[in-house]
Amino acid sequence: MEATTQPPAHVTQAWRAYWDAHGGELGAEPPAYLRDVLLHELSPAPGMRILEAGCGTGGLSRALADAGAHVTMIDIVAACVFQGLAGTGPRAAGVNADLFRMPFADGSFDVVWNSGVMEHFEPDQLARGLAEMARVLRPGGRLVVIVPSKRGRYYVRGKRRMERAGKWEYGVEHPQGSLAPLIGDGLALAREYEVGVRWQTRFLDGWRRTLAAALTRPFSETSRVGAALFGGYLLVSSWTKNA
Repeated sequence: MEATTQPPAHVTQAWRAYWDAHGGELGAEPPAYLRDVLLHELSPAPGMRILEAGCGTGGLSRALADAGAHVTMIDIVAACVFQGLAGTGPRAAGVNADLFRMPFADGSFDVVWNSGVMEHFEPDQLARGLAEMARVLRPGGRLVVIVPSKRGRYYVRGKRRMERAGKWEYGVEHPQGSLAPLIGDGLALAREYEVGVRWQTRFLDGWRRTLAAALTRPFSETSRVGAALFGGYLLVSSWTKNA
């Protein structure tokens, strides 16, 4: 693993504290629906250069490496990078680095993506992070960013209740309705949609969770009808870099 310029200490410390408390999740397998969505969006192929900018548990990048892609993972927490590399073989590399100042040349990757990262930043910071990810993406390449959706009815309600009760443990999150206002010139929107229609009920408890689970049960995690009725936990935003 290559060491590089580090992000501000307080940012690293905050994320290290989170992963110290959730160490058992490092290297965990991602939800099947999220893995399938990512494989569909990225269409990994042998030789494709893919960057996960903020790898967290690393489980999704392993699925891409298994498909034959050359995967690079970066994270500000070194333990995430080490665990993410476990079992990936020679097609994966890891860098302990800050996604806002990535140590890669312009146009280095065919695909750049992340999930569960950008919602933790204020809009101006989020826009800068998106611009940095676009910088290292080649012309014609694909940028995919997955964040919690502000239209996820049960996710938003559950989050609000847990925050009031002091039980929310995922830090500050800014759910998004669309990333279009934050994406700069040079990228064209391919599609935005919601997934995790049923998954979002996990943020509720008691009778609320039971009722929400019953209402969403007829729908798949990626159902457009379900998302229209209830929203979804995650917003998938997929962009193509102009040539």
